[in-house]
Amino acid sequence: MLRYHRMSQNEPSVLEANIVKTVAWFSLFDYPLTTFEIWKWLGVKISLIEVELTLQTSLWLRGRIEFKDGFYVLGGRPVDTIISTHQERFLDAVRKFKKLNLAAKYFSLFPFVRAVFACNTLAWHNTTPSSDIDLFIVVSPGTIWLSRLLLVTPFRLLGRRPNQNKIDPFCFSFFVTTKNLSTEKLLLPEGDPYMAYWLSSLIPVFDRDNVHKQLKKENCWLFELLPNIQEDKITTIPNTQSEFFLLQSFENFAKFFQNKFLPQAIKDLANLDSRVVISDSMLKFHLNDRRAYFRDEWKKLYEARGVS
Repeated sequence: MLRYHRMSQNEPSVLEANIVKTVAWFSLFDYPLTTFEIWKWLGVKISLIEVELTLQTSLWLRGRIEFKDGFYVLGGRPVDTIISTHQERFLDAVRKFKKLNLAAKYFSLFPFVRAVFACNTLAWHNTTPSSDIDLFIVVSPGTIWLSRLLLVTPFRLLGRRPNQNKIDPFCFSFFVTTKNLSTEKLLLPEGDPYMAYWLSSLIPVFDRDNVHKQLKKENCWLFELLPNIQEDKITTIPNTQSEFFLLQSFENFAKFFQNKFLPQAIKDLANLDSRVVISDSMLKFHLNDRRAYFRDEWKKLYEARGVS
């Protein structure tokens, strides 16, 4: 078993520093962590037992993180409020998942929709009533525009999209094809912890071809940043579904139609960087991409607690 000892009483060990970093990241979202969650999301490979012992015995950690009712919170934060808020948000997410599971019955009608994942705050069960039901959708090659049109249109007509409804709006802002599962090209050049946590927390709503496993295989960089995540024995999954060539004419129409009505703000940012990506294998519409903001705020939090 590897042990991470500090060099002096004034400097943290590698493990202690990583514990503070992990708790600090989730504090950005008022999300308290259990011992298991701290271990799971650490940036170093180590055993759960050693993490638990360090949390219980480390003098350096005292005051930097606080413990109550089974949860750890960054020191200096309102512990009671964060824990009670977490409980409320968890229940709100459970309610949202009931709606999403109903919607998934509609999504599954289309065989070229291969997998649908809950993501962002919904995947963490950390939502408020006004939070979006954020979705990451994987489709067959040659059907990305048609898939988006068929999935989004009913929710638009029913007024269930963001800016139409303040309660549980459905957000379809990220589509990829099964041949474009790697996210490494989207990573911010100066570090992208948000993408790592986002990808590792995806929750399948349905998954026809073990796409979730294939995502892990195509994104091996993830295990370098979060080595304690359970890494399944992943083998290449054959692409057995048809390529839906007969839908090509509908795909072309869907592409033309949607391009015509895309908001100008999306067109202006298209393919300039990783915020908005428009292609026949990826549609990513994240105008308000706050990954750099969270990365920088995270750094301020852990540096203020003596971690470099």
